[in-house]
Amino acid sequence: MTRSKTAMLVACGLFAYGQGWLAGPSSWWLDRELEADEVTAVELQCRGMDGVLRESCEEETSESLVAGEFDPEPILRVHCTRFENTWAEEVEIPPNLCIQRYGGWLHS
Repeated sequence: MTRSKTAMLVACGLFAYGQGWLAGPSSWWLDRELEADEVTAVELQCRGMDGVLRESCEEETSESLVAGEFDPEPILRVHCTRFENTWAEEVEIPPNLCIQRYGGWLHS
């Protein structure tokens, strides 16, 4: 590859990064846009990861969602489940997702 081609590729990459096209996982490579609950499920699935590992997890999970290979329901239910805890004095308000999908906390 010639220097001018290399310089052009680098310039295009920098431009794409500057526009935010490469700033994290997005659904531009997917066949459809993810719904809000699906985006939340992807974030919950990959929340303990950082950097490249998190980006890879989000990309693979999003692709699996679109392909029908990943069901977001179990991870959303776990997120909205609260176990009875006699030590907790404060009652935490459930996230809007839990209120909208399940009417509040799910209890075990």
